[in-house]
Amino acid sequence: MSENTGESALGEDEDAAFFDRLRRWQARYGDGAMVGPMPRWWPWPLEEVTFDDGDPDSGLIVIGLEPVLAPRHSAAEAGRPYAKLARQPAGEPPYRFGWAGLAWGLPPLTEEEAAELEAEPLDPVVAYSWHEADWQWHLFTNGGQRRLTAAEVTRIRENLDHDHRFPPGFSSFRL
Repeated sequence: MSENTGESALGEDEDAAFFDRLRRWQARYGDGAMVGPMPRWWPWPLEEVTFDDGDPDSGLIVIGLEPVLAPRHSAAEAGRPYAKLARQPAGEPPYRFGWAGLAWGLPPLTEEEAAELEAEPLDPVVAYSWHEADWQWHLFTNGGQRRLTAAEVTRIRENLDHDHRFPPGFSSFRL
């Protein structure tokens, strides 16, 4: 199993698809400015926003949201989970790549992978999902027992900048 991703040998096809999307994304946007979703409100301070995945043909885009953590504190200790915001065309299977995919359950595991998981359980991953027009949205959190409240999810949804202009060549930026 790849560390903290829940990927098994079946994940090799998923990895190939991810790298193909990334290659096509780079070919389309390169060093140019990218437009995508960005929360204007978040329930705790964020340190960094990252471009995690995207498909320039379908409009899939996944933005990573990393919390501010005190030195040597985990997300679980701080009560500030890591998050990913995924926008994808409605009707497609839910986004499953990396740790976000754990929200939908584990893929089939080998005996060795199952033993590793038993020895070191993964953090729970929660998905909050909704539809808007032609898009399906998933907001994933991981890193502890802190779950978003219904009011927080509503406020995030109501305060999404759907057309945020990210810096040219965006891969990440610190807030």
